Amino acid sequence: MEIESYTLKDLAELEGRHPLTIKKSNRYIAVKIETKSWIRRAKIWLQKKAYSYRYIRVEDIKKALKDKIDFTYLTTK
Repeated sequence: MEIESYTLKDLAELEGRHPLTIKKSNRYIAVKIETKSWIRRAKIWLQKKAYSYRYIRVEDIKKALKDKIDFTYLTTK
């Protein structure tokens, strides 16, 4: 099973929530993504940052790994 990641803007539109609510919530995990091309472009000042953040829903991770990991210790708000 594939776990989908979203940009903050896309996830805010899908969930109908404000982006700050998503950033502070325990229901989403921020993942920092770097690529060689982004690092190269950032070194020569063609782009500001060499990385971007994508967000993953904890519920999607639970569904993908439901038989392999016990998630009873996690609490979501």
